[in-house]
Amino acid sequence: MWLMSSTSKKSDKRGFSRITGLSALKNRLGNIILTKDNSCIMLTGPAGSGKRKLANLIAQAWLCEFPTENGACEECVSCHHYDRKNHFDYSELKPEDGKRIIPTDDVRSELKDLVMLPRLGKYKVIVIDADGLNEQGQNALLKALEEPLDHVRFVLTVSDPSRLLPTVRSRVVSQRVDRRSEEDIFLILQEELSAARTSADPAAGKYASAVRDDRAGEQVIFAAVSGDHSNERNLSATEMKAPYDEKDLSFYARFSEGLPGRALELAQGGWFR
Repeated sequence: MWLMSSTSKKSDKRGFSRITGLSALKNRLGNIILTKDNSCIMLTGPAGSGKRKLANLIAQAWLCEFPTENGACEECVSCHHYDRKNHFDYSELKPEDGKRIIPTDDVRSELKDLVMLPRLGKYKVIVIDADGLNEQGQNALLKALEEPLDHVRFVLTVSDPSRLLPTVRSRVVSQRVDRRSEEDIFLILQEELSAARTSADPAAGKYASAVRDDRAGEQVIFAAVSGDHSNERNLSATEMKAPYDEKDLSFYARFSEGLPGRALELAQGGWFR
């Protein structure tokens, strides 16, 4: 199913305001990124909570030439490079597709590259999926955290921080990312539908076609979020009218399992992973 990414279109929303809800957390992060003593932020929370999107916004803010408490300006040269995914001073570590663990040699190699000074701004920034670090990988990271370089910033994401070494946890600023409220989910779905209707992207148009007549698709999605599984007729109508492929249909069909709370869980996971 097509989903609008945080950087796939120009918007009046910039920096942390791209994330709906989580006001207190966003305020804390805004203060943290402007404090020179904080070189590593660790975002914790369940899958689907939005850790990765927040990590990307933190990284962009640290790379930005003119950051504020709301994050990156999204107008400077550095922000444009980041938006185009060709920023010289940005890197990330995550398991390869189909793998669970990041090879320790890859961790060491990326950390070694951080020694070189940044080319565009004040910092080099690396985002690390810490769920993919085994003990050897964590020990390699620990050495970098114990002797931090002034020009390096780390952003870690992890679902279960207890699996990380205590020595790693003690050297980061940890922030919990909770699942979005149902009210926030509704707002985000409305934004997604609005963006899909106005986008020139063919994939977005295909997504929006589900709601072009009697808003059956919208009803299905909103029913899913509210946990109302009684809208199966609308689901069938949406499948018939919308030119979805089998993967899309399967996604929507999961909303009709009839399990209490399952729909909201699926919607959160799909939008924020």
